Amino acid sequence: MLGINLNFHFVDYRQSTSFFEANSNPRYTIGSTVDRVRFNNDLYTYGNGFSVQLGAIFKVHKNARLGLAYQSPTWFRLNDELRQYIATSGFGLNADANNSQYNSVVVDPNVTMIFEPYRLRTADRVTASGVFLFGKRGLISADISQQFYQGNTFTPQRDFSAENATIDNQLQAATEIRLGTEYKYKQWSLRGGYRWSESPYKNHYTMGNLTTYSGGLGYNFGDTRLDVSYSHGWRNFNQQMFNRGLTDTARSRAVFDNISVTLLFEL
Repeated sequence: MLGINLNFHFVDYRQSTSFFEANSNPRYTIGSTVDRVRFNNDLYTYGNGFSVQLGAIFKVHKNARLGLAYQSPTWFRLNDELRQYIATSGFGLNADANNSQYNSVVVDPNVTMIFEPYRLRTADRVTASGVFLFGKRGLISADISQQFYQGNTFTPQRDFSAENATIDNQLQAATEIRLGTEYKYKQWSLRGGYRWSESPYKNHYTMGNLTTYSGGLGYNFGDTRLDVSYSHGWRNFNQQMFNRGLTDTARSRAVFDNISVTLLFEL
């Protein structure tokens, strides 16, 4: 069996960040003209993309299947728009200690900066899979895939040489393993799964590996099926808050818990 998907992607992404800093320590405010700063940054990214998926399944035995799939990069064409705002407050406009007038200065040009369009090529992926069927009672499946994160590339190269160099230096090809099983008894289905994803970073301290366990229960009413599943996973991060200045990282663990309910009607 052969299959192909042609995928069309549409991007509409907005990110708003606000940085606030205040200094109320008298030791450092004497003679200082600024004691509070707020900086707002609003980014709007929009565009479209295209990707292809190819797959094949080979029936090696009545109870065994082998599969191979390729997911191409997604080729995006993107546009960025940026708006910024900064406000400061403090005593006076200079370091004159006798000036006790409290002033606020706001710089809000109300201008949208529109950048030249650019292109992004994301990572591609290759997956090999196998499944063994125990008649109509159940199955065991396994997938192993390789995703080539170092293939992420921005163009034109002259504008993104630093970003592309960072990708080459920090990212790597990452392996992912998925194991799953299902057992059927009358109208009931019991499922379990395991997933391990290698960090895309060469330095695993930046982002660790992802481990996930999942389980599910289903019931077949005939023309209707109800499925409930739960997954639990975790991954360690070393998060850098700012690119300059306070560049110390914070160690954290992200925990993912997902519950899904599916109701399927067969016509």
